[in-house]
Order: sequence, then structure tokens, then C-alpha cells
Amino acid sequence: MVGSVQVRLAVGRGDVRVEGPDDADAVVSLSGGDAALEPSVAYMTGRLKAVGSTRAVLDALADGRLAEMINRLASRA
Repeated sequence: MVGSVQVRLAVGRGDVRVEGPDDADAVVSLSGGDAALEPSVAYMTGRLKAVGSTRAVLDALADGRLAEMINRLASRA
């Protein structure tokens, strides 16, 4: 079973971009400066913080959903 993930990207003071459901199984957060990193590298180096279901985060990393969500949030003007 694939769990849901919410991504929070902090791009500036008071500017946090969010994608994903409010009742997600896991919430991941990272700063805008780290959005260019490959998500699994960011996770393993502690730059991508995760709260909630580790399984949901690992599934989202493995199937590329997390990278797609981060890229969409980072590309918003």
C-alpha cells in the first residue's frame, strides 16, 4: 500500500509552499535551497526532514513522487 505524503518547501521568510493532503501519512519539509538536491540524498543527509510514516516516505522516494512534488513546488513563481 502506498501512503500519502505532504511536501512543505520553505522558499523564504513566511513563504512555505505546500503540496499534498493535510491528513497525509507523512509530512516532509525542506528549504528552497535544498530543492535542487536529489530527494534521497537530501533525506539521507538530513536536509529533508520527515515526520510520520517512514514507509510512505520511502515509497514516495522510490517511485519518484517525492521528486515530482518538490520540482513542482520549486518551479512555482
